[in-house]
Amino acid sequence: MALARALAAAPLAYFALFLFVLPAFLAGRLPGGLLEALANTVAAGGIASSLALLSALAVAFAGRGSKAVEALGVLLYVPQVVPLTAVGVLLLASLGSLRALGLGLDIVNTFWGVVYAMYVPSTGAAYIALTAAARDTELDHYLATLGLGTLARMKYFLLAMRRAVAVALLAAVLRAFGELGTLLVVAQSPTTLAIYIYNAWQVYGVGEAVSASLVVMALGGLLAYLYARYAVR
Repeated sequence: MALARALAAAPLAYFALFLFVLPAFLAGRLPGGLLEALANTVAAGGIASSLALLSALAVAFAGRGSKAVEALGVLLYVPQVVPLTAVGVLLLASLGSLRALGLGLDIVNTFWGVVYAMYVPSTGAAYIALTAAARDTELDHYLATLGLGTLARMKYFLLAMRRAVAVALLAAVLRAFGELGTLLVVAQSPTTLAIYIYNAWQVYGVGEAVSASLVVMALGGLLAYLYARYAVR
């Protein structure tokens, strides 16, 4: 056990020193707009993560009885393993294609553009959190033998998986909270926390960007604690 603690000390010390202690020596004035960016992140992230959870639940539930849906569910993983700037470019290109077809949605650099940009990565995060729990189909088969319909079975599915559902929602929120890649391409305004830090770096310089980052890291630390408290244990 002592060896395990000694081995654990190195990465823990690394994270504490390089993400909190050492950067603090360069901290400068905190740029304005933090509360607005936080409010925008909470509002847009809340909508995006809620939609993401519903989407992930639908695919996970349908995938329990369909190999085709389960296979196609891999599509939800893809944004998690590629640069999200690429995802942002494709989302923006899709809006352009719709506009060319006369179905344009003028949401670039709007609140709904932020939701649009956050939704895709958040859905993938929620789906990853749900897939392992969703593979247990025994309850679903039992309920089907009782003659229960799809909606009724989905209700019991949610009750049986309420911990996994809570974890999936938290994973979606965390993903939305930290999203930058898609937002840089699709919606840099209204400002979210990720864009707030990016702008602080571009406009003011190191000191202000470090201060903004430390504050956001503290907020992220609270979310990380909740994730570790309720998801891991």
